[in-house]
Amino acid sequence: MAVKMCLSEEQMRLGGTSFESWLYRYLFPPVFAVGLIGNIANLCVLLSPKMRNRANNLLSALAFVDMAFLLAMLPHSLANYTDLATNYYFRLAYLWSKLNVNWVANWLSAAAVWIVLAVCVDRNMGVKSPLYSRKDWASGRMVVLLVLICAFTGLLTSYNFFGYHCFRTYLCQNTQLYSVCYSIASESWRGNRTNPYSHGIREYVKVSIVANVLLVVAFPIFALIALNTALLRELRKQINHPLLQHKHSVSSRKRSSSTVSIDRSQELKVAITVCAIVGCFILTQGPSGVILVWHLASGSTPTTSPFFYNLRSAANFLVIFYYIHVLKYHGKDSVHG
Repeated sequence: MAVKMCLSEEQMRLGGTSFESWLYRYLFPPVFAVGLIGNIANLCVLLSPKMRNRANNLLSALAFVDMAFLLAMLPHSLANYTDLATNYYFRLAYLWSKLNVNWVANWLSAAAVWIVLAVCVDRNMGVKSPLYSRKDWASGRMVVLLVLICAFTGLLTSYNFFGYHCFRTYLCQNTQLYSVCYSIASESWRGNRTNPYSHGIREYVKVSIVANVLLVVAFPIFALIALNTALLRELRKQINHPLLQHKHSVSSRKRSSSTVSIDRSQELKVAITVCAIVGCFILTQGPSGVILVWHLASGSTPTTSPFFYNLRSAANFLVIFYYIHVLKYHGKDSVHG
């Protein structure tokens, strides 16, 4: 170990590329502030005594998870500032906790996705059965649901915790700390380093990555499309129900026309919201799934291509954008229901 060798500021940079550094230095701070303030404002409404119900409790849980996710991303943003990246004590804390923080961020991201699915299922059941929408859950049942979601997504994303092996070196007479991490799913590591992990552990990490893509990206996309399509069909069925049509027919022509217009306007509003929910999810979550599959197909070796690294950074940042908008869309029809 050449402890006397000293690294330049450029070599000490904790971000991968200039593009990633720009994202987390200039774009993340306002996104973080808007997301945090917005979720706090939503919680002030959702947690008020008059608003406490099953749907709003799920949205409250989603808001807490969103805020925790943004906080988990904060260290990575701070690591892109030169003064902190070159600070010995910040590097020490960041590099030793990076894998843990990454796991927590991925865990919270997956948990938020499944809470969104729970909100969509709850909304569909409420539209199909008005009695269901008026019936609240016991607090224990809600706790069990959230614990199951957290346990399932925690296990699903746990490969992020032990899926990488990091080499740390103290340089410049122990005043600089440098670290490089390799995926244990990779067959070989750079610098003629031998991967000491067994074939079974490598395969487990690979299977976990595929499961993560399927259960956090692919399945939720299809589930959201199916659930929201079913919601639209149910609303249209209720608007065109014979009893409702009869009620309109016995009213004056002007009143009937006005009522139908309101119904159609409501249907259009819901349709636009549904398209926004599904489209936003696909555009923000889909690229990260593609990047994960691409990374796995390449043998999980660290990329040397700035283009690929920038794509991965952009995909990860799209996920952050999703979580500052998700409550806005899902809360539109649930806060008062």
